[in-house]
Amino acid sequence: MFALLQATAISDLGARRSSVGSTGCSPHRSKWPSPLSPWGGAALAELFGGYSAVFAVLATLDAFAALISLASMPARTL
Repeated sequence: MFALLQATAISDLGARRSSVGSTGCSPHRSKWPSPLSPWGGAALAELFGGYSAVFAVLATLDAFAALISLASMPARTL
C-alpha cells in the first residue's frame, strides 16, 4: 500500500505536462474523489469485514477486468 501511495504522489508532484504523457491523466482532474476515497475505503472495509477482504475483492475484480480486456482483443493473423 505504501508503494502505491508513493507512486501516486510522485506522479502528482511531478511536472504536469510530462505526467500527462506518461500516465495519461489530465492535470485538470476532478477534486471530489480525493476526500471521498478514505470514506469509500472504510465503507467497503465495513461491508466486507476488513481491509484484507476488500483487497481480495478488488484484486479479483482487477483480474476479471484483465481477462475481459484480453478476450476483447481482436484475433491476430500471421
